Amino acid sequence: MIIDWANIIYYQRIPNIALILKDPLRIAIFESEKEIASAKAFFEKIARNGRVTYDGKIFLPDSTLNVDEKNIASKLPTDIISEGEFSTINDSLFEKIKFEEIVFEITSYCNFHCPHCLLPKKYRMSKKFLNAKTIKEVLKKAEKMETPHITITGGEPTFYNHKNLIKLLDFTYDKFLTQFNTNAYNIDDDLAEKLAENVLMVKISIYGYDDKSYEKYTGVKNAFQKVKKGLELLNKYDANLLIDIIYTKVHQKLGIDVEKMISFGEEYCGEVRVISIMLKGWNLLRKDLLSTTIPEKIKKYLPENAGKTFHPYIRYFSLPNDPCALTSVRSAYITSTGWIYSCPFNDELVSHVLNPHWPVIYLIKVGLMRKLPWIGGRCFVKNIFLNVLKKETFETP
Repeated sequence: MIIDWANIIYYQRIPNIALILKDPLRIAIFESEKEIASAKAFFEKIARNGRVTYDGKIFLPDSTLNVDEKNIASKLPTDIISEGEFSTINDSLFEKIKFEEIVFEITSYCNFHCPHCLLPKKYRMSKKFLNAKTIKEVLKKAEKMETPHITITGGEPTFYNHKNLIKLLDFTYDKFLTQFNTNAYNIDDDLAEKLAENVLMVKISIYGYDDKSYEKYTGVKNAFQKVKKGLELLNKYDANLLIDIIYTKVHQKLGIDVEKMISFGEEYCGEVRVISIMLKGWNLLRKDLLSTTIPEKIKKYLPENAGKTFHPYIRYFSLPNDPCALTSVRSAYITSTGWIYSCPFNDELVSHVLNPHWPVIYLIKVGLMRKLPWIGGRCFVKNIFLNVLKKETFETP
C-alpha cells in the first residue's frame, strides 16, 4: 500500500477526523467507536512502520494491517491511498538532511496543575518517560544531521531519573546548544551543578511569589519553598537562567500581583520576561481564558514574540523572525511516548522515533505545509477541525 502521508492530517487527540488536503479540500470523518479505533491504529502504523519512497510517499505492507484497518484505507480517496510499484530511499539521503532543533519531552509527568498547561491532565498524570537509550540514539542521528540546538522539556523534566538525566547532559555537552525548561521544583545539588556546567540556557517558569500564590495557581502545597530552593541552587553554581513570569487571567482572578512575581524572579535572574499570551495547546475545545493584558508600567518585560517558546539567542543563531516550526524552521517535537509532532502546540502525528525514516517523513509532511496559503501553518487547520466538531460550516482558505 502506498500512502500520500504528506496530505493526510491526523491529530492523535481528535481521532475521529482525518483531514485530506487536496484541491478541493476534503474531509473524512470517522465517528463510530469501531471506526475511530481502526483509524487510530491505521494512522499510527503508518507513522511507526511506514518507509519513504523515492517519490516522497510512504510504503506500508498490507500484511501489517488487519481487516478493519484495511477497511479504513479503502474509504480514503484513491489519490491518497493506492497500489503500485515503489522504491524506498536508502540511508545515504539522511546525510543531506539538517534540523535546526529537536525538542525532547523526556517525561509527560508534572506535579503542578497549572490551568494554562497545554498538556491535558490525563496525559500529564500518565507518567510516561522517554527511554534514555532512545534519546541517545536520536541525539546521535541529530549530530549527523548537524542539528545545532536541542531543548529538554516535559511535563517537568526534573522528575526524570536524575542519574540518567545527568548522563544525558554529559552526552549533549559540546555537541549541541542545549536549553532546559523547568519549574525548578525538583532540582537537587548534583543536577543544579550539571545544568550550570552543560546547559546553555535554563528556562524557568514562575507562577507566583509566595506560598499562598503558588499553591493557588499550581495546586501544590509548599511548592514555593521547593522552587525557591531550586533557584538558590542554580544561582549557587552560576547557571545561565532565563525566567518567564507566567501571567494569565487566572492570576488576575486570584489576585496574584504580577509586579511581585517580577520582583521575586529578579532576585535570582537578571533576565526576566512576562509571558501573558498563552496558546491553547492540544485541548482545542477549551475556552481561551488565559491571554491577558498587563499594566503599562511593566510592558518593558514583554518579549518581542510574547507567547512563543524560542528565545533571542536561538533565533539569532538559526531562526527567522517567525519561530513557527511549520512555516520557518525544521524543529521536531518528540513526546515521552516516542511520537513525533511538528511542534509542542500541535499534536498532528508525523512519525515515531523507532521509525528509521522519521527525519525524512518529518520533512515531507511539514515541508508541504509551508506552501499552503495561510499564515501559521497547520494552526489554521485546527480552526477547521473545531468547526467540523461543532458541525458548523467552514470556508477553505
